[in-house]
Parts: sequence; structure tokens; C-alpha cells
Amino acid sequence: MHTPDAAQITQTVAAMLDAPESALVVVGEPGSGKSHLLDRLRSHPSLPTVVVRANPAEAGFPVSGVSALLAELRGDHRGELVRHLDVRSDDPVGLFAAGHDLVALLAGMRLPPMLVLVDDVDLMDEVSQSLLGTVASRLPGTNLRMVLTTTTPPAGGPFAALRALTLAPLSRARSHELVQGLLGDADPALVPIVAHFAGGNPKLLTEQLSLLGSDQLNGSTRLALPLRPSPTLDAVAEQRLNGLEPALRRPLAAAALAPLAHREALLSLDPRWSGALEDLVDLGLLRALGAHVVVQDPRVRTHLYWSQSGQRRRSLHAALAEAAKDEPRIAAWHLSFVDGLHLHATTLVEAAVDLAEENFIWPAVEYAERAAGVPSGTQHGEALSRLVVRLLERGETSLAGRYVRDIDLAQTGEPLQLMALRLSIELLDVRRTSDEMVNALVDAESVDEPEAAVALLELTTMSHVERWQPGPARAQLERLEQLGVDLDPERQAQVSRLTDVLDALEGKDPAPGRDPQAEDPRSMPLPHLVLAGRAATLRQQHALARRLFTVALTRRRSATAVWGQLARYGQVLNETRSGHLRRGRAAIDDWEDNRPWTFHGPSEEAYVRAWYAWSDGRLERARDLISIGLDQAQRHSAPSVHARLLSLLGATHVLDEDWDAALEVLRRAHAEGLAFRDPALLRHGADYVETCVRTGRTGEGRSVLTLLEQRVGPHSSPWSRVALARARGLLLPVPEAVPHLAKVVADAPPDTSPYELGRTLTAYAERLAEGGDVDEARRIRMLADATFERSGAHAWAERLAEQLKPVARDPYVEAVSALSEEERHIVRLAMAGRRTREIAADLHLSVRSVELRLTRIYRTIGVASRAQLVAVLDGRLRTTD
Repeated sequence: MHTPDAAQITQTVAAMLDAPESALVVVGEPGSGKSHLLDRLRSHPSLPTVVVRANPAEAGFPVSGVSALLAELRGDHRGELVRHLDVRSDDPVGLFAAGHDLVALLAGMRLPPMLVLVDDVDLMDEVSQSLLGTVASRLPGTNLRMVLTTTTPPAGGPFAALRALTLAPLSRARSHELVQGLLGDADPALVPIVAHFAGGNPKLLTEQLSLLGSDQLNGSTRLALPLRPSPTLDAVAEQRLNGLEPALRRPLAAAALAPLAHREALLSLDPRWSGALEDLVDLGLLRALGAHVVVQDPRVRTHLYWSQSGQRRRSLHAALAEAAKDEPRIAAWHLSFVDGLHLHATTLVEAAVDLAEENFIWPAVEYAERAAGVPSGTQHGEALSRLVVRLLERGETSLAGRYVRDIDLAQTGEPLQLMALRLSIELLDVRRTSDEMVNALVDAESVDEPEAAVALLELTTMSHVERWQPGPARAQLERLEQLGVDLDPERQAQVSRLTDVLDALEGKDPAPGRDPQAEDPRSMPLPHLVLAGRAATLRQQHALARRLFTVALTRRRSATAVWGQLARYGQVLNETRSGHLRRGRAAIDDWEDNRPWTFHGPSEEAYVRAWYAWSDGRLERARDLISIGLDQAQRHSAPSVHARLLSLLGATHVLDEDWDAALEVLRRAHAEGLAFRDPALLRHGADYVETCVRTGRTGEGRSVLTLLEQRVGPHSSPWSRVALARARGLLLPVPEAVPHLAKVVADAPPDTSPYELGRTLTAYAERLAEGGDVDEARRIRMLADATFERSGAHAWAERLAEQLKPVARDPYVEAVSALSEEERHIVRLAMAGRRTREIAADLHLSVRSVELRLTRIYRTIGVASRAQLVAVLDGRLRTTD
């Protein structure tokens, strides 16, 4: 069953506000964000809100919790109100009767509709809990809605009958975002490590980070794992261990000494623990892994580990090392605490390689983290290289980057292969490599390691392609050709694919003889699928790219995780550019839910998340993420991402119709975008032109459009055909704009971006309305609304929905419209103050005839006199002319 997060629970409560009086219990461990959730609900605009926070110091005083509630509801009258409660006894019958009295009391207070938020209700006195449980299940008539938070599930207690939702731990993405926001420029590999040991608990994440020193934050000193405990961690662990018998706690504490404990070694300490270990597995506190067991919750392990004295830990390590001497990797872990870490560092790294190979990622990390503090020799460095490869194969890029920095190039026998590892990680992390270092190494080592030299040059080429730098990318490809290495057919094909991606970046068609549409994706290796998909995305062949990435993702189990994740991220890039906003959000959700801790550059991740928020209409959230991304792109020298973020920021202002802000941002995006050959890479040009029109700068808009048309040239694209047509249609006079836009809309092919088509239809409707064709403008707006809905551009559809609302009809104006032309003329004369005789003279009618016509006019409009006629039509008559 899906466990909701704080945002989803906020939405649930928002829906609850419009329902009849109801209650909800939110369950979450200490530090999970329950109080933060209530703070978010407190600012909800729909209803007045009161917050009641439990005071544990008053838990021994009966009715203190209810008194606090009544104080919030009626302030100084709480004493009088509490005296109305007759708690005759604390047995169930007495409490039930008192609960009904409290319900009647609240109903009699005749409160306005109100939201009551009760934080940590399980810390209140037991009498108050019972009374509030009765009230929360009988709210009709009180005008109250209630949300109560608790750290313990309500099963069997006073709130058992209420609807309960449990707060989910933070997702990988949210943990990543929170930790990275707190870390700034610190070592990015701390994100998965700290998030793992915090278990997705937001308060625990911040506490754990506060315990780290600056040398640990920048990666120069390794972490002591498990991390040091904090107050919230101890509270979470003790909640999990509550009521655990000492006979079970002792073997669990011994298992907590290692990330992977050996069952037989534990039993050597006390044979009677055999049944205890089985019971701990049944309780979910231990997980059995063949001959090993692991403490299931890292928070529990941390608590138990550091609860033991250093002397006791050393004594147990010595005994467990002796018992596990036939299991070298287990013995090495324990011995490293007994007779010196430096004696066992290489063995620990070798063990980490084996553990990573068996997919025991976190035991492997702890082994590596412990060994990495010892300077590496040749053997140690080679073992670390193998560990880095294993982590990369499983997509753990940031962790691989943490350990690759510990390897000395001079102490490895294959420096080019090690450099290739480093560049692979940099490519996935910040999209930046050092051409100078690569070229120097290639010149020195290419004779001995030709294949590694080719791999290095491929990586630097791909890095430049990802950063939209075709010139340096071409230079690296030329160096590759100059090596004169005889490549095997698959490697040669991969170089050819990479060249095709570069051609696509420069707006070039595929090489002669290559028809991407005719290739069978099922026969293509995974790297070729990813590269071909990226080329198709750049050429705006989104359906083809979708097919290629879909095939690639079906192979992720049989290929390295890195290529699988590149395929998943390629799908994100393709769908966010396809104009299908709903598909883009789905691709991002899939990427967030399934990726390991693979980085695609912090500024790129900020862009993806900001795009998601913009596409969903959450503009303030989008701008917050864009601000973070712009700062990161500036610090990491990522001009292409910086320009994309500016373009997206402009789009948020356009959607918000904040034209002055949009103009300032889009001017900057336009200036930065000139560095990239293909204007379709950023796609803000039509927004810039529209912003110029809205702000009265049509001359600037024409200059922008002319430059865009020159840059597009004769090779138009699906985006340019529709977007530039919209820009022209906004600048042309209405008689020319209407047929121009009508033709573009009619000729739009099926693969046209629905988002861009919706924007163009909106402009078309606007120009129709300006020309007076109101009915056709409404029809086109309805078509634009349907197009936006098909795309998933809900915010744009909502804007149109406001324009499509039927205009409330004015009965008096409609009545005037129903009059004859002569009668309307009489009304205008009467409104001008002319007397009956004067009206008759003007119209060459008798006075009697005018009086008869006025009588009919009064009856038709629904008034009784000339004075009333003037009163109701004052300010309205102009609409009938």
C-alpha cells in the first residue's frame, strides 16, 4: 500500500475541509515532519485554524489536554468551560459519558467552521486522549474538522475508529534535495550515505549533518560508520525497541557491531541466541541473508552500536574475529578494531569489492569507508579501482566518485583506465572534463593502452556534447581518428553513433545511408540505443526516441546500471522537450523512483525538478528550484544549463502574465542562447517575441523574430514551424495574422508538440477576437483548451477556462436589445432627460403614441416608471448601442 508524504496528506486535508465535519490521524515517528505538516495546514486559507500542542509535563494532570484545546477555542473562558465537564470516573463508562458531554459543549459553543490541529496527541494525559477520541468520532454539529498527530499507531486506542495515514519517509529525491541544500559545495557522496543512515527522516537528516566536521563534509576525512547518534535517532530507535526483552536486545546489540554479521560467529558468543536470532528476524529487527544477518533499520543499529562502551565493543570484536576466522572478510572487519586498521585496509577494500558484486551496497560502503582512511599502496589502489567499477555498474555514481579520488594514478598499472573511470563519474556528475589532462595522458600512454585512450576521448567528446559545445567535441573526435587505433566493429559503431549525436546537436541530418526510422532497436546494443535516442531527441523525433529508450529500459537488468540510468534520464530529456507535459512528468516520476544515487549534475537536477513544478502550475516552487540551479550552474561552469534555467524562468513569468519580469529574464536567455547554434535547444524565442508585444515593444519583437528566422534558416523543425508562426501572428496586423495562423494550425502534422500547438491556438483566438469574430475565437479557445488538456498543461487550460466561462447575462440589457429600433431610440431620449412632448416632436409622433410606446417599454424591461427606467439603465445603455 502506498504511504503518503506530507504534501499528499496536505492535499487530503484540503479536500476534507469541504466535507462534513471529519477527523484524520497522522502517524509518524519522531522527526518525521508531523509538526511541519501542521504548520503547513495552519496557513491554509479555507478555514480559521487553531493548533494545540501537547505538553508532556502536564501528562499527569487529567483533562489538561482538553483544557488546552478549549483555551485555543475560547481563550480566557476555558476554566468555566472545563467545569462543565463531569468526569465522574476514569472507567470506560464514565469517560464515554464525559466525552458525550464534551461533544455537547462544543456544539453549544456555536463555533464558526474551524480546523483543529492537535500535535502529539499521544503525549497528552490519558483522560484527554479518551475524551478527544470520542469527540473526533462524533464531530457533526460542532462545525469542527480535526487533524491529530501521533507517533504510535492508533490501533486499539481511543482513535482506532478514525481514518489514519502514516507519513512516509522522504523519498530518495527529497532526501537528496534536502541534504544537498544543506551541504552546498560539500562532497555529494554524503547525500546517499547520510540519507541511508537517517532512514528518510527529515529532522534526523539535519541532525546527522550537524554532527559532521568540516573535514568530513569536504571529503578529506572519512566518516565513522555508523554515524554518531542524535536525540531524534535515539527516540526513533527506542520506539522501535520498546518492550524488547533483554534476552533479545543482547544478540541484537552484538549484531549491530558489523554491517554484515555472521550468524555462526554470533552464536559462538552464546549458543542460546539461536532462537533469539530467529525471533529478531520475525520481529523485523534483523534480516537474514544466507549465513549472515543485518540489522534491518540503520537507526536501530546506530543506537545500539554507540550505546555500548568502547571497551565492550573491542572485546566483542575480538571474540567475533576469532569465531569468524574462516570468513576472511568478516574477520577483517572485526580485526581492524582490535589490532590496527592499517594491517587490514587492503583486505577490507577487497571485501568491499566482493560485497558490491553481491549487491550488498551498504556493507560495501562501510568497509570502503573504514579502509579509505589509510593511504593506498599499489595493491590497495587496484582494489579500490575494482570497487569503483562495481559501484558504477550499479549506478552508484556519487559513491564511486568518493572512492576514485583516493586512488593515486602513479600507483596503478593502468592510468588511462583509471582516468576513464574518473571522467565517467565527472561526466555523470557535473558534465565537465579536462581536455588538457586527457590529451596529456593519451599522448603518454596511448601506445600501451590504445583501447583506454579511445575510451577517454569518447568520454570527453560526450561531455562536450552534453554541454552543447560542438567545437571542442569535434576536436576530441579528430584526436581519436588521429590515434590510428584499429577499433573492433562494436566500438567503431559506437564512435559513429556518438558522431551522429554531435551532428544532431549542430542541426545536421543523419549521415547518408543511415535511416534511424528503419533500424530495429531490438538488435542494437544498449549504449547504441541510448546514443541513438539522444540524437533523435535533438532532432525532435520524439516518437522515435521514445521507442528507443523504451527498448533500452527493458534491458536494464542485463546491462550495467549506468547505461540503464542514462536511458532513463534520456527518456526524461525527450519527454520534457516533446510538448507532452503529462508524459514528461511521468518520465521524471519514473526516474526519481527507480534511480540509484546517480547524479546528472546538481544544476541539471534542479532544472528537471523546476520543469516538473512549472508544468504542474506550481510556479513559486519552480522559481525556488531555478534559483538554486542558476547558482549551481554558475559555480560548476555549466552555461548550457544556465541558459535553459533562464529560459524556463521566463516561461514561469509568461504563464503568470508578469510581462515585465518575463522581459528581463528572456533578454538574458536570448543573449546566452546566441552561443548555441540551434535556437530549438532553448525554445524561448516565441515567448520573447510575445513578451515584447505585451509590453508594447513591437520593434524589439520584430528584431528578435527576424534573428530567429535567420538562425532557423531553410531547415525548419517541428518546434520552429509552430512557435515562430505564433510569433509572426502576434506581430502581424489582424487581417494578415488571422489567415496566417489559420493555415499553420490547419497544416500542423500529427507529431506537432501539443503544448506549442495550444499556445499558437491561443494566439489565433486572440487575433480573431481582436478582428471582431467572437464566435470563432471562442471555438478556437475551446480547441486550445482541449489541446492543453491533452498535453497535460493544466495551468494553461485553467487560464483558458476563465475566458470560456459564460458571461452572466444582464436581464435589463437583454430586454433593451429585444426592443425595436424606434423603441430603443425613445429609451435613449428618455435617458437624456427629454420630456414626452419633446420626444413626440423629435419622432413626428403624437404624445399619445409616445405614451403607449413608453408603457410597452416599461413592461418589456420590467420597470414601473420613467424614474425607475433611468435608474436601472444608468451605465448599461451603452452596451446596447
